[in-house]
Amino acid sequence: MLLALVLGLCAAGPALVGVPPAKAVTALLTGAFGQPGNMKETMFAWTGTLVRACPIVLTGLSVSWAFRAGLFNIGAEGQLLWGALAAAWFGAAAPLPPAIHLPLTLAIGALAGALWAWPAALLKQRRGAPEVVTTLLLSLMAEHLTTFLANHPLHDPTQQGPRTADVLSSSFLPTIAGSRLHAGILISILFILLADLALRRSRLGFALKVVGLNPSAGKSVGLNVGRSWSSALITSGALAGLAGAAEVSGVHHYFLAHFSPGYGYEGIAVAVLGGSSPWGVLLAGLFWGGLANGAVELELSAGVSRHLVGMIQALVILLVAVKRWPDPWPRRRAA
Repeated sequence: MLLALVLGLCAAGPALVGVPPAKAVTALLTGAFGQPGNMKETMFAWTGTLVRACPIVLTGLSVSWAFRAGLFNIGAEGQLLWGALAAAWFGAAAPLPPAIHLPLTLAIGALAGALWAWPAALLKQRRGAPEVVTTLLLSLMAEHLTTFLANHPLHDPTQQGPRTADVLSSSFLPTIAGSRLHAGILISILFILLADLALRRSRLGFALKVVGLNPSAGKSVGLNVGRSWSSALITSGALAGLAGAAEVSGVHHYFLAHFSPGYGYEGIAVAVLGGSSPWGVLLAGLFWGGLANGAVELELSAGVSRHLVGMIQALVILLVAVKRWPDPWPRRRAA
């Protein structure tokens, strides 16, 4: 139903500017998933979709993990930027064997994201400060601070613009089948699996669900609500930081200020669309990545602005939110 809605909107929008709807829909699907019968084009399209989906899946998982505890981490973008910068710094500064260098680079990125979420977690635990405000402010600070560091202390003097030096090849994520698709997508799926297992079969997952549904009930059964909130936000930050580290190790191989087109904010949309379920987030992330990748072909082949897909994404999220939002004025049942 959701796919039909998207295709319908993609057909209706171009029709308003004189573009045949079938041409627009074909271009979008071809750009996202390739053309049947053309294996080379299909592989190229799926590669682009999966590369674009990788950071969105991890930031979506980051936001959905906080959702489970009843929290709204709106600062995944800033945590992703710190994760990317930390990974770029360590990847360029520490000549180590690949078996050690790559895992440490990814771990450093995740740690940087967790540390940037820690002030919001501490304020939530100690003072009850709204995490929507604190994580948003921290995200805005991260954009400016990472730009400053990439422009001055960590700037590569041989390059123009606010960027760091290239990371060493020992910290590269391996590519799959000789394409630009890197192993970050496998890492994303691994963490989706771990999150699902943790939520369904661990004490931590049970505590998160109880605290998220009813903090008072959590207190009554002996759970430390403040500590659960803090743990959820820090874990959420670590996942967003890992997304940034994977982008550096797998795609760019250096940190460039403002390299992210808004992966952290897209993660919020994916978490909502996926219903905060790990596997739902994975499917929503692939769907989101496909739309973003197909938008390029939509513009090149059909002459329709890629911004149409952005409007469609916003409308889809609005419709999903309306469907899931509780009715504030429930109708009285007839006597």
